[in-house]
Amino acid sequence: MIVEDGFEKNLLDKIKESDGNALIPREYLIKCKNEGMKKEDMLKKLEKMRYENEEKVEDFLLDLMDFVEGFCNRDLTIF
Repeated sequence: MIVEDGFEKNLLDKIKESDGNALIPREYLIKCKNEGMKKEDMLKKLEKMRYENEEKVEDFLLDLMDFVEGFCNRDLTIF
């Protein structure tokens, strides 16, 4: 699947560009969903990345996982 190629690098780039604003990488996750990535696949990738990165990035990834799972404002839920 094209969207999965480079997912981790692209997401980390978005996180770095975001200056602490989780809505910027959230938009990338929405794009991935719209291009066919399934919720389960996205969560697996985020979980893997969580353990491969520094604590600051891990905290950010946990916030993004909340958007994917729906543990957030209904308007911000990705799936």
